[in-house]
Amino acid sequence: MRAGFLMLIAFLLLVTSLAQVQSVDDRASERAYIRQAESDWAESVVPNDVSVLERILADDFVGVDIDGSHYSKADAIRDFRTTLPSSLPIISMKSKSASTGTQP
Repeated sequence: MRAGFLMLIAFLLLVTSLAQVQSVDDRASERAYIRQAESDWAESVVPNDVSVLERILADDFVGVDIDGSHYSKADAIRDFRTTLPSSLPIISMKSKSASTGTQP
């Protein structure tokens, strides 16, 4: 009887640990998708490629602007088509000296 109980406990621990591994893997792929979508969105600004927004924003998307007002996917796409960005943040930059070819 005790051996059966220990086998049951071991089985439950195994199943629980496998479920946690699967959950971590699912979140890793979700994080990778979000990072790629953010990158695609940033790269779509200069060529004004609205297809990226059409692809990554859900049909029921609701955004919140700095002033607290809400906007829809259609609003975001309309603004994207008609508004040039006033500034773009630089996330990462590397430079090289023209004369030496080395990084400062």
